[in-house]
Amino acid sequence: MSKPDPTRGPSSAEKRIERVDARAGYDRWAPTYDATPNPVVAMDARVTIARLAPKAGSACSTRAAARGAT
Repeated sequence: MSKPDPTRGPSSAEKRIERVDARAGYDRWAPTYDATPNPVVAMDARVTIARLAPKAGSACSTRAAARGAT
């Protein structure tokens, strides 16, 4: 067996996998979620924000203006 290459990181045989339940997994992931580039979130934001924006004269924008929201 050859020696591991220290420049390549751990091999699959050296990695340790710890199984956790969904809640613990999300708790571990949450602190880095927004810092990690996510192409699905980026794509969703481009489409969803525009579709959810109230249109001028709609019931939503009229109510928001009546409350003083901007």
